[in-house]
Amino acid sequence: MPERSKDWMNQAIKDLDAAQKMMEDNLFEWSCFAAQQASEKAVKSVLQRLNAVAWGHSITDLMKAVGNRVNVDEKLLDCARLLDKYYIPARYPNGFESGSP
Repeated sequence: MPERSKDWMNQAIKDLDAAQKMMEDNLFEWSCFAAQQASEKAVKSVLQRLNAVAWGHSITDLMKAVGNRVNVDEKLLDCARLLDKYYIPARYPNGFESGSP
């Protein structure tokens, strides 16, 4: 498999830019999802750069895989846990007890 960490990081930056624009337009649920996607792709970029397998959507799990190779600050794991909460509930009306996401 070719090393494409730069492609993953470039897409992560674009997703983060989209998240910021959606936030400014009060599209908060999509902003949260795009931020989660940006983070997932950024961490997958790091893993690919480290010649590790990057699989799945849990940023927490991906960060733990990074932690198997380099030191990962606990604050980053806390951020990963928070962002994982935006993968599904931010997109579906039944992700919360009532109302829109």
